[in-house]
Amino acid sequence: MAYNFYLIDDHETILEGYKSLIQLYADHIRINFHKFTDLSKAYLSLNNKNNPSPPDVLFVDYRMPAYQDATIENGVDLVQFAKKLYPKIKVVLLTSHEDYLLLYDIYKKVAMEGFIVKSDIIGKEFGDLLEALLNNRTYHSKTIKQAIMKVNKHECITNSRNRDIIRLISEGFQSMSISEKLDISLSTVKKRKKTLRFQLGLTENNNDEAIILKLREEGYI
Repeated sequence: MAYNFYLIDDHETILEGYKSLIQLYADHIRINFHKFTDLSKAYLSLNNKNNPSPPDVLFVDYRMPAYQDATIENGVDLVQFAKKLYPKIKVVLLTSHEDYLLLYDIYKKVAMEGFIVKSDIIGKEFGDLLEALLNNRTYHSKTIKQAIMKVNKHECITNSRNRDIIRLISEGFQSMSISEKLDISLSTVKKRKKTLRFQLGLTENNNDEAIILKLREEGYI
């Protein structure tokens, strides 16, 4: 039996690197590689009902140019689409991002068999990943594990609405604009900010900038 591996990244050299590592650590199985350098071609291949080579494993980069025709903004959107069409598919998402809140958001948004920060990749890392995939285990790289552990230490940050507020603060939005964007009351925004300051060890007098500075110092954003 041959497995169909779909490799998706907008850099051909990276795709070749993945292919070489997979061949090195999975030389005991037959693999057919299908490489895509943009989300549109990957989407169209996945959506082909007469696809002669349906995917068994999907490796996809998180940050890629969007495919607007299908509202596929990034690799996570493609993963969600693939999971609906191929429920048994095994997915590995790779990203260059290392900020803990974004990694945690992705982790909570979609179930994946593998989630890796690219800077964590060494030869052994890929070997461990492939072993986990072939044995129906989930694999998270070192930085992903750190992100999950760090965020779980602060109950206020595990709340998705609070993470939305943090993201908007970091983008420069004030409380009134945040309430409008998230469709919640201004008093709710202020209460959630107060909770964030308290759980992060800040004082009542600390402003929004202090929240972002504290989170940035600890690698959350």
